[in-house]
Amino acid sequence: MVRLGVCAEGLIVPVIFEDATMNAQKYIKEVLPVALKSGKKMLGKNWTYQQDGATPHTHHLSQKLCVDHFPSSYGLELRN
Repeated sequence: MVRLGVCAEGLIVPVIFEDATMNAQKYIKEVLPVALKSGKKMLGKNWTYQQDGATPHTHHLSQKLCVDHFPSSYGLELRN
């Protein structure tokens, strides 16, 4: 599994998992922190993190982390 972000400013640091199944716990622990750090470093405070409907993305804890910590996220989101 490879997670790679692309935007007008360039490529965001890839996260590569060999021979591993992605679940919500791994996504929260190993992917989202890299995405958040890379996004802030490259784009500052005004950017959107986009996800699809994969199970790790739609898990309620993944969604909560995105809503609480990312400037904006696109996908199925929790709303307070």
